[in-house]
Amino acid sequence: MSKYGPALFSVALSIGAIVGYFSFLRVPFIRNHPALYVAAEGPKILRRAGIHAIRGKSLRLTSRLIELADARGYTVKAPRDPQKRGGTIALDVPHGYEVTQHLLSRNILVDYRVGTGIRIAPHFFTSEEELEEVIFEIDAALQSGSWQRFSENVAVVT
Repeated sequence: MSKYGPALFSVALSIGAIVGYFSFLRVPFIRNHPALYVAAEGPKILRRAGIHAIRGKSLRLTSRLIELADARGYTVKAPRDPQKRGGTIALDVPHGYEVTQHLLSRNILVDYRVGTGIRIAPHFFTSEEELEEVIFEIDAALQSGSWQRFSENVAVVT
């Protein structure tokens, strides 16, 4: 499985759950019964991994991401208190929208919100090396100016 396989699997599970829910309600515009079988795997995966282990890893990864950002002087838009923090860290960096487009072009899955910055959401299958990779790519985009090729068509949300 590629390094993006787990993320794509997670998306498929989410879509399957939504479609399955509407199928269960007998909403006439959605009849995707196979989605029910896909959706059923999500809770099984979470149960095997363990919800406390997932939260523990999320805290470690988001803390590491904050450390990496702080070391570079990037503005972190997330609670510093781990007990108040969710699984997403936003980094407000110069040319944030364009840097986000650079990251997406490198198959690094993030999104962007005006006034918040680049949103990075490590999951239980994310490695510390992948966190270092996203920060490295942010650094590279800013230092090389590669973000500039995305400056023409700026959207509000990615």
